[in-house]
Amino acid sequence: VASQLRTMNWDEEKGLFSEAYRNGKPLDNYTWQANVSAIYGGVARAQNYESIMNASFRKEPPYTALLDGGEPSPFMMFLTVETASALGERTWGLDMMIDKWSRMLRDAAGTWPNPPLDATPDSTNRSEVDASECYGINALPAAIFLTELAGIRPATPGLARVFFEPILDHPACNRVYTRIPTLHGNISLKWEIDENKNLQVSLDSGFPLEVVPNLDPHVSREATFHVSDEVKITTPA
Repeated sequence: VASQLRTMNWDEEKGLFSEAYRNGKPLDNYTWQANVSAIYGGVARAQNYESIMNASFRKEPPYTALLDGGEPSPFMMFLTVETASALGERTWGLDMMIDKWSRMLRDAAGTWPNPPLDATPDSTNRSEVDASECYGINALPAAIFLTELAGIRPATPGLARVFFEPILDHPACNRVYTRIPTLHGNISLKWEIDENKNLQVSLDSGFPLEVVPNLDPHVSREATFHVSDEVKITTPA
């Protein structure tokens, strides 16, 4: 499948994937959604990742440089942030997600509306669109706060073993406190940058938890971990 998509939809001149292939040629339609999907799905070749992202996005709002294939779903934003994170652009990906997702907060959303409240010209008249006042997929970006800001990412199913790798240099955040529910119990986490610019971490768990910090060596040398009896800190294998 990946080989066929590269053959039919990849435009070597533009360095992008076309949205579709029709009548024996790729359409002259290049969206950031299609190109993020090509990277995330393993269709794009590794040597093209950087050029695809540079052609698809900007560093500042509105972030998207290519044709927008309609109002992005929060799930599409989730894939975009995951892709950016894998390519070393974690802070940028988080900022893009916040920019898109915070529209709901600006419009005083009380649940997870779909489409977002500002997706129609008149956001007060939502009866004319296929709308839901509480649509579960729109909660997906909340997972980004756990993986990117809190820095907790599962290493094994069920979160008995997790990686700890927070974004520590985001200009809007120098401390995080969260409680993560799991099938085994809760994980409580607090991290902050102290007055000496060192990382302080407190971890408590209601079940045996193995934590694997994945930090910059300089940060790791000066970091202090305070953990409960159920928490074990280990080094990456």
